[in-house]
Amino acid sequence: TEETLITMLSGANDVLSNENCQLVGGHTCEGTECALGFAVNAYISAESKIWQKKGGVVGDSIILTKPIGTGAVFAAEMRAVCRADHVEE
Repeated sequence: TEETLITMLSGANDVLSNENCQLVGGHTCEGTECALGFAVNAYISAESKIWQKKGGVVGDSIILTKPIGTGAVFAAEMRAVCRADHVEE
């Protein structure tokens, strides 16, 4: 409902404001649950603080924000070529 969306966006804005971050856009999704998504843009004060995909060495940690393969499943679902039991997971 509109009230739920307003509540979710207000909560997100509160958390972002605490980190000196402005909410300027995003998107919502309705499925079995309501969800919010955000893209983050930032200025980095020192180039040495930027995390890059290259240069990893044995012993480095990898931060996973969702299970491996999730993007492939979502892409297949959007093209209607994905089995339903994969999407339910």
